[in-house]
Amino acid sequence: MPESNTSDGQWSARYRAYFLAVCLVAGILSYIDRQMLALLVDPIKRDLAISDTQFSLLHGFAFSFFYASMAFVLGRWIDRGTRYKIIAAGVGVWSLATLLTGMSNSFWQVFFARVAVGIGEAALAPTVASMITDVFPRPQVGRAQAIFSISLVLGSGLAFLIGGSVGQFFGTGEFVDLPFIGTTKAWQAPFFVVGPPGMLLALLMLWSLREPERRHLLRNEEGVVRHASLAQVLRYLKDNRKTTICMVLGFPCMSTTMYGIIAWAPAHVMRVYGMSQAETGMWFGLILLTSTACGVMLSGWLIDRLQARGYEDASMRVCVFGALGMLLPLAVFSWLPSPTWSLAAIGLALFCCSFSMPSGVTTWQLFSPNQMRGRINGLYLMWSVTMSGVVGPTLIALITDYVFRSSQQVGYSLGLVGSLGAVGAAVFLGTGLKHYRVSLSRL
Repeated sequence: MPESNTSDGQWSARYRAYFLAVCLVAGILSYIDRQMLALLVDPIKRDLAISDTQFSLLHGFAFSFFYASMAFVLGRWIDRGTRYKIIAAGVGVWSLATLLTGMSNSFWQVFFARVAVGIGEAALAPTVASMITDVFPRPQVGRAQAIFSISLVLGSGLAFLIGGSVGQFFGTGEFVDLPFIGTTKAWQAPFFVVGPPGMLLALLMLWSLREPERRHLLRNEEGVVRHASLAQVLRYLKDNRKTTICMVLGFPCMSTTMYGIIAWAPAHVMRVYGMSQAETGMWFGLILLTSTACGVMLSGWLIDRLQARGYEDASMRVCVFGALGMLLPLAVFSWLPSPTWSLAAIGLALFCCSFSMPSGVTTWQLFSPNQMRGRINGLYLMWSVTMSGVVGPTLIALITDYVFRSSQQVGYSLGLVGSLGAVGAAVFLGTGLKHYRVSLSRL
């Protein structure tokens, strides 16, 4: 384990780098597990004999509802408990659930396996976000959050590449032979690949990570640290309700758009342009690993640069830039005549949409007192993930099935929902800038 220096509540640069690297790997594995289904839409639909709407329940509701619910349940534990142990437990649970997904042979088996994945993954993001603000000095928080947020990009990109390799290496056969596993269905194979590494990572975390000293704690008049009750958390949000309303409406508009693109854009290019599963996986993997990764890192850099220039609302301001930038490509990608132009527009939309990842987390962390971060993040995730992970993909599927009445029109459904999300994010977050500055001044 890298050295740490906790005598003064600070950590060595070496340990900070190690901590962030381990969390980044965990985040990558979580998003591989989370997004693997997106490229396997049609094989799973054929094998389980389900519709787009039913598939959206597997990809959206089964994961997202329980992810959001557990994020709130874990909030109090995050605020008071040993945070690295919470992360390790979550990694172990979702990795086991990923293996169970690969063993599933019915809609309900996959559904409950995805529920377990959601429960396990709920421990990661809010706990890491809470720890980053205590491990890193404030001028480095934006970039640290950006580096962790890039796990979404890397994990989702690798999920597409791994999923696409099924078609590339095993052809179009329904069954494949795997070492130590035996004969399994082709769509199940990727889950047997990505599950075991997470179990090993959970053990490494328990052995090598340590709990950082909590900073920016609430204290009473005598200077004694006091814990915040749920009633006090809700009172704090009420006292800052103008800021809270703008954030709980604005940031989910961004994440709803990103979830929708990742869930349904691959199906759009395969159905409309006839691209194969392997080819689609390669291109979407490359898009996520390049344009989206660049967007995440650029936004983290912009946050720190703007803060250094005196913009206290830098994290929220950067997200407004992203919302405005993604509007045009979302409006036109489904109308373009070739897959090259459509993929380019999707890549630009994801580049701009990715601004929300470090900016959203950083905004909420700086807005929340230390003893409230876990529960405020939990409450926000309950709302945000329900909107983005459940409403987003499911709304797109419903519009495709019941408005356009053709699976070939999924691109138009995605463009409509995504464009509305971009406008909503720009309006709500832009309005919230002044309110956010007022809230920060009260801390």
